[in-house]
Amino acid sequence: MHRNRRGISARQYRAEDFFKDASAANFALSPDGKRIAYLAADGQGLGLFVRELRGEKVHGPTRRLADPRRHTVLDFVWKDDTHLLMSCDRQGSENYHIYYVDVHADAGPVDLTPGENTHSVIVNVLKDTPSSVLVAHNQRTAHLLDVYRVDVSTGASTLLALNPGNIVSWFADADGNVRLAQSSGDAASLHYRNDPGSEFRQIATLRFDEIVVPIAFVPGMPDHAYVLSNRHRDTLALYQFDLEAGVESRFVYGRNDVDLGGVLWSDVRQEILGVTWTDTRFRCEFFDPERHHMQMALEAALPDHQIVVKGGSADESLFVVSAASDRNPEHHYLYRRSENRLVSLGSTLPHLRPEDMASMEPVRFAAHDGLTIHGYLSRPAPLLQRPISMPSLIVFPHGGPWARDVWGFNRIVQWLANQGFAVLQINFRGSTGYGKHFWRAGFRQWGNGIQRDIEAAVQWAVEKGVAPLNRIGIFGFSFGGYSALMQIARNPALYRCAVDYAGPTDLPSFLQSIPATWEPMREALYEMIGDPRDERGKAELDRASPLHCVYDIRTPLLVAHGADDPRVNVSESEQIAFELKKRGAPVELFVCADEGHGFTRPHNQIDFYEHAERFFRKWFGP
Repeated sequence: MHRNRRGISARQYRAEDFFKDASAANFALSPDGKRIAYLAADGQGLGLFVRELRGEKVHGPTRRLADPRRHTVLDFVWKDDTHLLMSCDRQGSENYHIYYVDVHADAGPVDLTPGENTHSVIVNVLKDTPSSVLVAHNQRTAHLLDVYRVDVSTGASTLLALNPGNIVSWFADADGNVRLAQSSGDAASLHYRNDPGSEFRQIATLRFDEIVVPIAFVPGMPDHAYVLSNRHRDTLALYQFDLEAGVESRFVYGRNDVDLGGVLWSDVRQEILGVTWTDTRFRCEFFDPERHHMQMALEAALPDHQIVVKGGSADESLFVVSAASDRNPEHHYLYRRSENRLVSLGSTLPHLRPEDMASMEPVRFAAHDGLTIHGYLSRPAPLLQRPISMPSLIVFPHGGPWARDVWGFNRIVQWLANQGFAVLQINFRGSTGYGKHFWRAGFRQWGNGIQRDIEAAVQWAVEKGVAPLNRIGIFGFSFGGYSALMQIARNPALYRCAVDYAGPTDLPSFLQSIPATWEPMREALYEMIGDPRDERGKAELDRASPLHCVYDIRTPLLVAHGADDPRVNVSESEQIAFELKKRGAPVELFVCADEGHGFTRPHNQIDFYEHAERFFRKWFGP
């Protein structure tokens, strides 16, 4: 505890307080609004539970539907009023299975996609067809997803669409007819058929930096779909798309500064309610007046929070709403629209006090070539700062790299800030959300342009007095871990210490060992990262590989990895740790035997972050 002159205390928390499983999360209402399902901490992990509702009040016993010791629930959706579909993983393998769950039965979840190496995704829940669901899985060929209609009672499946070899995603209309597909390869493309009995035909070819994301078929216009597209502009915008002609036929909404991030759709009314995007924060624009007024009422009731409507009953009278901020973890509510009434369902991390958390400030600066880079700076709560003029700084580059950091509560950021660190997050070139020019600027720049953006961020922070030059560290996961390694290789004297969490270290071997389900995207990966098949491309990838820079690395390093990681093989971490130890460099290796790409089990997460805390204390001092 820290106490100021007025006697107000600020608490320092343990790693366990940030990384234990959420008390309750991912609430979802049944279509009739009489039940609510959710994930909650269950000792061994997150279990799936359901409770009955009377109006907005939860009542009756809690019923556990999935045991986390057998099923790691990644997502779930109501099939009908008394059944759910859930997607589960085992030991981080990313071989996702789809299970059917009866909320009243004692038999437990039924695996609709059995098979040791099965990877499955739901294509369409078919809410109007109680007996079946559309699922794409790879049981025929390991790297290809075919579409099947699966009987939820018997598990029997009927093939609806055979993958010709390059399809990465499928789309069905409201009647469950699979009529649209996307491929990847030398060039991405869209494929369409106007009825289930006809053959798919290619209707559009896309460059690597062009994106067309189908959202829904337009009601009453079976040969049109709503899509997010950037084919004729820099940023993703909402269009109607003529599927017969293969062109965007009507512009609906877009912004010039950032991509649209999502479309708000009503399954009941079969219409678009609005759109979302993120600039410095998450934003939404409603086309539907009722939903606009509802959003305004929610924002008035929960000021200074980011409000997201997570779903509702079929008649759209009762909704699940989440509210969060940079200092407040996600809190869920039931909302009765007719009475403008909120009923609390609880916080994901109720033991964390907002006043002890760090605030997140949007920042921006110029890169070496003048490109504007955005990011976020989180400073520790004043009472938690160490007794020096400035806090130490942890640079925290995000993973992907085709992702971005956003404003909001981040467990890792708050864990670091609670130890007294300032935390700098950077949406370097190649990050998504800022248009295709910015995204493409990161292609084949893993080891150069992106790293120069991170270096520019550090320089900006030092010049702005955020942290002293001699008290900077770096922590990253996946691509962020790769960046941590590249940073200490490029700047041996800049960082006090570094943490690489599941980052690739040898790009040619990383590309060689991609998961089978990524195989249709191999050409796209070569375009965006580098092509190891020719001598020049291989040489560029070697230069951008931390393993080939081990002679330059002398910064104290912690390397962490899951032994069952299907994306980045654990050997990527083991080999760089071996080479550094052989040279006498200060390196620690932390491997979890039962984890994949990122630790999901609470005890493993807590062990790792406690280890990282000790590592930071060792090299930063008290």
